[in-house]
Amino acid sequence: MTAKPATERMAALRKRRQEAGFARLELWLHPDDHEAVKEAAAKLQRKRDKAAHDRQLSVSPAEMVCSGCPLMEVLLGVTF
Repeated sequence: MTAKPATERMAALRKRRQEAGFARLELWLHPDDHEAVKEAAAKLQRKRDKAAHDRQLSVSPAEMVCSGCPLMEVLLGVTF
């Protein structure tokens, strides 16, 4: 099997990120600011992930089962 060219891999990666709701942003920064911007972006991502996780926890198990949540099927050992 032959590996895909880098251009194809990057195109696929960009498509997946766009489908996930991400937007590309190009910034010109002083080298001293690079790490601070990366840390700020990581902090925002962690907050977004925590908020999404908290929203999932606020759903009752009955609502999860009604929506056909595969996680509940695994946890309960029952297929709905």
